[in-house]
Amino acid sequence: MKEIRVEDAVGQVICHDITRIVKDEVKEVAFKKGHIVTEEDIPALLKVGKEHLFVWEKPEGALHENDAADRLYALCKNANIRPSEVKEGKIELFAETDGLFRGDVDRLNKINEIGEIIIATRHTNSPVHKGDKLAGLKVIPLVIDEKKLDRADEIAGDTPLVAIHPYLGLKAAVITTGSEVFHDRVTDRVNTRIGGTSARVRHDAAPLAKLKSGRLRQFAVRPYADRKNHQLRRDRFSALERYRDLLAIIREGLYAVSQTKTNAVRRDIFL
Repeated sequence: MKEIRVEDAVGQVICHDITRIVKDEVKEVAFKKGHIVTEEDIPALLKVGKEHLFVWEKPEGALHENDAADRLYALCKNANIRPSEVKEGKIELFAETDGLFRGDVDRLNKINEIGEIIIATRHTNSPVHKGDKLAGLKVIPLVIDEKKLDRADEIAGDTPLVAIHPYLGLKAAVITTGSEVFHDRVTDRVNTRIGGTSARVRHDAAPLAKLKSGRLRQFAVRPYADRKNHQLRRDRFSALERYRDLLAIIREGLYAVSQTKTNAVRRDIFL
């Protein structure tokens, strides 16, 4: 840091805030620490009584806080993330879309342990909406040793420290069973509530009796964990195969309806 005349300060970085005071009217910061003086600033500085300024004198191997903050942002830069303007060595990150926020906790902790630099983020695996604040990057001193940023680069590598994974629009389907629904003896409240497109398909109800929710879950997680119920598990597997085509029909938006046969799904179309 050195003191120079205001007229000679163009292009220099101010090392402290400069306040402008107008009695009974205003008291504000006219120039913030880190501001780079321009030719147009000279009259305003003289008007607030500043004939000399303390400006930053860059030592060899040192970085100004704003330059260092830009390097921290480069470690986090990613699609769907928007940075704020750098200000006093600080940059904030905001979400550009809805999705799942994820941060590499291990690498973030190692970088925060370097000292004089901070990357504070939301908890990893947090749902976020567009416009939400994700993280704050801060360089604490006005001037920082460039070796600390080199160390942060080394830890971060080529993969961004944070990311947003946008939500995926997936299709879903509901299978409602029961002859009372098929013959309109009762109102199909499921379709009324969720909307969408529906189709009626006759089926053989016998295999469904074996597909109890708990049993099905057990089958899906560990199909052959023991031999005791091996045959029962094979029966359930056959039942699942029988309705594979029905699920494919609903998923793809194709419908096959038969009023005469108990098995309305035409396997030959999809296999």
